[in-house]
Amino acid sequence: MEEIAQHSGTSKSVFYRYFTDKAGLSQALGEFLLAGIEPKIAQAAKSGSTPQDVVERMIDVYLTMVQRSPAIHEFVTTQAGLGWSRTTSDDAPTASLGHFADHIAALLISSLRSVPHGSEAAPMEDELMLDYWARAVVGMVNSVTEKWSRANAQGEGPPREVVVARLTQWILMPLQYGP
Repeated sequence: MEEIAQHSGTSKSVFYRYFTDKAGLSQALGEFLLAGIEPKIAQAAKSGSTPQDVVERMIDVYLTMVQRSPAIHEFVTTQAGLGWSRTTSDDAPTASLGHFADHIAALLISSLRSVPHGSEAAPMEDELMLDYWARAVVGMVNSVTEKWSRANAQGEGPPREVVVARLTQWILMPLQYGP
C-alpha cells in the first residue's frame, strides 16, 4: 500500500480512508474494470442486426479486451476478490462476477429479442429456461476465454476470430433447434 501511495503521489492514510486494505483496493479496482467493460459489451449487442451478429459482437468485444490485456482479465477473474456470489442488494451491479454475469445474460436476452429472428433462430418460449440458457452462455464464454487466454499467452491459441465464430455457433444452436 505504501508503494501504491507513493506512485499515486499521496499518503497511505488517504488510501486506508477509502480502502481498508490491499484486498479492498483490489476489489474496487476489479469493480471499476468490470464497470468499464459492461457498457462496451452493451454497445456491441445493440449494434447487432441478427442473432448471430449480436452474439458475435458481444463475444468479440470481450475477447478483444482479454487479448489486449490478459493480465487485467486474469486479475479481475481470479485476484480481485469479486467472486461469483451475489449480495441481496442490487445497488452495485458489477460488485461481483455473479452480478456482471447476470447483467450480461439479461443483455443477451433483451438484445436477441430486439432483432429479427427469421429462419436463423426460433425464440425460446420458457422464460425460466431462457434465463438458464443465457447464464450458461456467459459461463461457457468465460470458461473458453480462460483456456484461450492461457493458450494465447503460450502462442498456442487459435485466432480470436475463430474462437468468436465457434462460440457463436455453439451458443445459437439451442435456439435453432428449440428447447
